[in-house]
Amino acid sequence: MEGKEPKLHRQWIAAVIATLGLFMMGMFLGWPSPTLRILRSPQSEVHLNEDQISWMVSVLYIGSTLSPVPTGWLMNCVGRRTTLMLLATVALASWVILAVVQTPTGIYIARFLGGMWGGSAYTIAPIYLCEIAEAKVRGGLNSLFILMAYVGIMFEFCIGPNVSYTTLSVVSAFVPATFVVALFCIPESPYFYLMSGNRKKAAKSLSWLRCMRPDQVESQLVTMEKAVLADMQNEGHLADLVSTAGNRKALLITLVLAIVQRMAGISVIMAYASAAIPHIGSLSSNGCAIIMCIVWIIFGLFSTMLVDWAGRRSLLAVSCAGCGLANAMVALWFYLDSNTEYDAMQIAWFPFLGFLVYGVFFPVGLGCVPNMIQGEMFPSNTRGLASGVTSTVISLTSFFTNKMYARIGIWAGLYLNYAVFSVSCVFGVWFALRVVIETKGKTLEDIQYELVEHTTCRHIVHAEDTNETLK
Repeated sequence: MEGKEPKLHRQWIAAVIATLGLFMMGMFLGWPSPTLRILRSPQSEVHLNEDQISWMVSVLYIGSTLSPVPTGWLMNCVGRRTTLMLLATVALASWVILAVVQTPTGIYIARFLGGMWGGSAYTIAPIYLCEIAEAKVRGGLNSLFILMAYVGIMFEFCIGPNVSYTTLSVVSAFVPATFVVALFCIPESPYFYLMSGNRKKAAKSLSWLRCMRPDQVESQLVTMEKAVLADMQNEGHLADLVSTAGNRKALLITLVLAIVQRMAGISVIMAYASAAIPHIGSLSSNGCAIIMCIVWIIFGLFSTMLVDWAGRRSLLAVSCAGCGLANAMVALWFYLDSNTEYDAMQIAWFPFLGFLVYGVFFPVGLGCVPNMIQGEMFPSNTRGLASGVTSTVISLTSFFTNKMYARIGIWAGLYLNYAVFSVSCVFGVWFALRVVIETKGKTLEDIQYELVEHTTCRHIVHAEDTNETLK
């Protein structure tokens, strides 16, 4: 009898390779932080003023706003893996432009392309991970999503301060090239093959992922096939996302969690970490940012083990509560620093502590659960489209928080940004406990059934209450 590990190791291999796309996204997110000191220097290869820096950070999210919906359509046409291969060229082009065209316009174009890649990766990866995984490890595999983004940020944080602007871009360009080669080592999603009517390739893909012969995965394949055939009776248009009570419930949960995740401040913290953290003795701001990133990675690893044991809802609530506390700590320090006579530099370690608390709590819930939900909640025919819409909302929210960060700082003080982030996290606690449904240990088909059943039961109860009132 086969042990547990041989049955799962190929799913982990496929997940690690697929989430290299998120590593690349993390690189684009982390790139501004170590390069800000270079871009602000008049002696650097390229100099940007503060307004140009604001656009340099934010234009990434304009690109990631435009790419998800077309990506959702493309991956339903040519496949999840093939779409990743095709669009990785966009990421490669971004780094090449950064290295060659050293002007503000060149940086804007490169960052825009990087954002397009980020929006695409954010759309495809959750779908692919959910479609290749067994229910018992789906949470763990999806936790790699945000973990790889942290590692990508760490890559830029560590290399950026030690090399020139051009060298950093050249080194970074090797990653998308490696990613394309690695994708040839993993199969396409069996769900996509079934959607395309290619049962033979679906069986081959599933048998590879499960480390079994094609005849041994027949029962799983039949279950998938029935679900896909039922889902594909409708083509999957935008209107289908709100055409049924179950889809509306799924869309509400997914979009609200996406907004809460971004309004918790993660995009701002990733981009401005080095600038936001004051010097602490001999420890530089960039050193503090690297330590914070290490904490993200450690607790991101912890979340891969925890999420399939503790469940999505409870982890999400705890994560929101912890991030709310952390943002409140940072808001308090910035308020004392800019709005009172108190010498806040006496406790320069306090905002760093707040960011560390944030780094502990964000990965275990807010960092991974919304991405899992994005891939779990929708039927096959609307899964790609829903993921595209969700990624667009994430990008718009990220653009808003990054673009307004400096403006709010000038208008009222940086503390107000973190106060808003803290309030958003408090709302996230309520939403997690009252609205989000638990998906731990359930197949994608089980989740669809529960969405429909839960919504139907609620309508029945409401109708009975109404009839009772009329009587």
